[in-house]
Amino acid sequence: MAKIQGEIKISDNVIKFKGIKNKNHLIFKENDILVIIDIFNNKVIMKRCTDDYDVLISLILNKTTENKYNIKNVGSVVIKIKTLNLVISEDSIKIKYLVVDSNETFNYQINWRN
Repeated sequence: MAKIQGEIKISDNVIKFKGIKNKNHLIFKENDILVIIDIFNNKVIMKRCTDDYDVLISLILNKTTENKYNIKNVGSVVIKIKTLNLVISEDSIKIKYLVVDSNETFNYQINWRN
């Protein structure tokens, strides 16, 4: 397990973070959001948690997946995510995905170093 530092580029915003990396598993905080990422050969699973919600997103290039968005004290909603771009390298991940239900696009670039 290694301590890492990095940055996330979400559209035009850049957020610096400190976290840990264990093989293909990243854990860090993006402001008040706990982010847990599991990296596979051609798939990324990202969990984002706050006091108000948690969402588990499965990202596979050019695939639309059904994902669970859990709103605390309200219930769960299934959201469809289409992965538009997914590039995995040794020290970064580039992700672009579309939330089909709301037609919103999110663009992440996550870089890290030990």
